[in-house]
Amino acid sequence: MDEFGYMTADTVSRQVKEAVIRAIEEINQKRFDFEAKQKVVDYKKEEDFVTSADISAQHIYTQIFKESFPDYGIIGEEDNLRKEPGELGLWFTVDPLDGTKAFIRKQSHGVATMVALVKNKEIIGVWIGDVFTKELYYYRPKSDKVHRLINYKFPQRLGILVKKPLKNQVVVLRTHPRNYSKVIERMTLPGELFKDINIDSGSIGTMFGRLWKGEVGALILQEGKATPWDRTPIIGISKKLGFQFLSRKKDDFIVFNPDISMEMIEMDEHIVVHEKNVPDVIDWFREFKKVNKKF
Repeated sequence: MDEFGYMTADTVSRQVKEAVIRAIEEINQKRFDFEAKQKVVDYKKEEDFVTSADISAQHIYTQIFKESFPDYGIIGEEDNLRKEPGELGLWFTVDPLDGTKAFIRKQSHGVATMVALVKNKEIIGVWIGDVFTKELYYYRPKSDKVHRLINYKFPQRLGILVKKPLKNQVVVLRTHPRNYSKVIERMTLPGELFKDINIDSGSIGTMFGRLWKGEVGALILQEGKATPWDRTPIIGISKKLGFQFLSRKKDDFIVFNPDISMEMIEMDEHIVVHEKNVPDVIDWFREFKKVNKKF
């Protein structure tokens, strides 16, 4: 048995990619004919929901993964899905339908399905499918290349090649800046550190896709509980593409590495920017502190 359990890295990737495509098609089939019900979870302050599309998509993943990867662990969003990893130390995270509220609202954007493969604490593969555009963002095990696959056929390698100042770029938030700290509220005023803001409350996967494509320059996330199925895929691709996670500590912003585990964790309010733009954030905050002692 080799490190993937009688499989090559390419075989693993093909199997997972096929599962993601099947999940995308299943969710699309249920787009206008589904059942939804409220659920109670301890990691969200607001109300949460699950639909028959979530359940069907997760069933596709569990069926394929249990048959093709019997030694691998799985942690998933619905029905308390958890299977501990075997001796290979490999495990999947599964978010069958990321952006359930957007799906229920019958939006044409902001819905995804996400999978990550972890070996111990290293994210060795990620596959994120935009349900409605049918784009895939992924990298396979043993590869440093991240691709965007369009209509399941046309691959485009992703990468940030040119530094563009944050003052010329848009920052995306999950909610209005007034719901963040006073520093972030000030930082996101048009013309301060960024050109302007967008608010994106759908799938966190498609939101990060905007960052990876270079459509926006930064993301800012609130503090709170982070689930393994939400955070693992976005951390994996972000790090592969050279993006950094910055959190405010005392009188500065510092780069930190989010924890990779099957457990839920508490995340501080943080900014995600490309490593080339980290100095922009730090320099802005240091100048801001000189004239705003109360912060």
